[in-house]
This record gives sequence, structure tokens and C-alpha cells, in this order.
Amino acid sequence: GVLDYCREQGIPFIAHGPLGGKQARDSRRRVGKDFPEVAQLATSRRVSPECLTLAWMLARWPHLLVIPGARTVAHVRDSQSAAQMILTEQEVAALDTAFGKKG
Repeated sequence: GVLDYCREQGIPFIAHGPLGGKQARDSRRRVGKDFPEVAQLATSRRVSPECLTLAWMLARWPHLLVIPGARTVAHVRDSQSAAQMILTEQEVAALDTAFGKKG
């Protein structure tokens, strides 16, 4: 898709509201509810499902610049911590499967 093409070409991609934006009023609940595997892995890593999802996006597409929505300072800090997370290859693969991303 577009993100893979941008990665191959070295083109940065800016994702505003990568977790659903206005369509997902509470993206934390949505990611945790709609993707139970993500919620389970997030719990084991002691982070929110949103943080884990952002970390996966950054691991999968390093050229991606995410602008997640935030209503509180706590949400900003949580999202910011995703940039510090290092996911294992197994975690990235598990999240690929959870989100339906192939290879």
C-alpha cells in the first residue's frame, strides 16, 4: 500500500489521527476492544493498547510521522512513550497478524 511505497522510496508520510481520529472518540477503548490480541500484549508490556499500536506503526514504517489525537496531558505522555518502545520481531509479527498486515 501507500505506506510500503513511501518506505521503499524514502518518502516521509504524516499520519494525523492514526488511531481513528474523529471516528474513534476513544481510540484506547476501540483498539483494546476491537483487537483483543493487542490489548493482551499491551497488558503484558504494561502499556496502553494505543501506545503499543503507535510503537508498532513506528517499527513497521520508520518513515511514518504520527500525530495522534490527545485530550489530556496523560494521553500525550502515553503516545510519546511509544517512540521509546523497542518491539521484538515476534511482537511486530503478532501485531501484523492482529491488524491483518501480511509480511
